[in-house]
Amino acid sequence: MDQPNKGLKWLYRNFIITTFISFGLFLMSAIAFYYGYCKTQRPTLVVLLFHDIVKKPYKPWDTTMEKLDYYIEALKRNKYEPVDPENFENLLNNGFEGRKYLLTFDDGTMFDYHSVKHVYEKYGVKSTVFLVEDYFKLNDCLNQELVRELHQNCGTYFGMHGKFHVKYSDRVASGSIIGEELEEARKNLSEICGFPVKWLSYPFGDFNEDIIKSIKDKCAINLAFTIEGGYIRKDYDRMKLNRFMYMGGTSENLEDPIFESILPPEDYRNGSLIITISVLILMFGLSRLLMAWNYYKAIAILR
Repeated sequence: MDQPNKGLKWLYRNFIITTFISFGLFLMSAIAFYYGYCKTQRPTLVVLLFHDIVKKPYKPWDTTMEKLDYYIEALKRNKYEPVDPENFENLLNNGFEGRKYLLTFDDGTMFDYHSVKHVYEKYGVKSTVFLVEDYFKLNDCLNQELVRELHQNCGTYFGMHGKFHVKYSDRVASGSIIGEELEEARKNLSEICGFPVKWLSYPFGDFNEDIIKSIKDKCAINLAFTIEGGYIRKDYDRMKLNRFMYMGGTSENLEDPIFESILPPEDYRNGSLIITISVLILMFGLSRLLMAWNYYKAIAILR
């Protein structure tokens, strides 16, 4: 009688342990699934930067109209919605749902003119163009008439890229008070555009804390954009907003790995991986539950 009793106790013990393990795995799986699902649904905001859209790229920041179309369509497939620039600050201040992107162009060349019109007429996407005041004297750049045409007909918003297309740190080194210089340029560009210019993008992504302080003190700018790739969250510094800058112009297929990395967004990829792991944990839990069931059947036979 002792041997069957020992066997029964062993079965009971293993039945209880295996049952607890299986339900612990189920709980772990449920928590992981919920966490992963929440990550896949996390609101995402990206700002994209393009420069020259040309027929034959030869600089890293060049691309073709076909490749621009590719990225606009890829964003749509990945459930990104374009942001109306007029609503961008409201999104930053009040939050948003889903995936959003803001399309921007730097410099204000005629390449930008054709690109902005193209994406608006084909996709209804409104763009932001950052202008250089000194470029208005050039033939291959936007003039006041074209700026106002894009604003009126394509909903284009205009920001400031600077008085000159040079690094702000170089202007400071040459004796310029950068905040005052930019405020003068901002007022002139506001006259050209017909509305107050309130956004800025740093030429060459060049800025530091002293430059930011000078701009805050002397220039009526609400937002400033870098070229440091990254997602934008609600609590980000308004003077250091990330932009993903296209740099695939010298690659064979014109694809930029950084742009590709947001299709789909990082949170979605990580969340999907966590969900996959949660399913594997669930399957392991089911195998432990089946083992517990076998122990239970054996106990029923011995009893």
